[in-house]
Amino acid sequence: MHRRVKDFIKKLALEEFTNRSIDVADKIGKTVHNVYIKDTKSSWASCSTLNNINYSWRLALAPEYVIRYIVAHE
Repeated sequence: MHRRVKDFIKKLALEEFTNRSIDVADKIGKTVHNVYIKDTKSSWASCSTLNNINYSWRLALAPEYVIRYIVAHE
């Protein structure tokens, strides 16, 4: 994939996943400290003990139901 396309996807993913993460966290009474977009190949996402959530940019290419599940899981 061309670098510019990947950078564009990462930019959109950061905004979308940040909004979704904050919405889900509010619903369950939790807080999200930071959201990061990474270039991981072995996992869709991870959450640290400091409430930082790392998402793979590749998740943005997944079906909607997968994105909803991963955001809720993290």
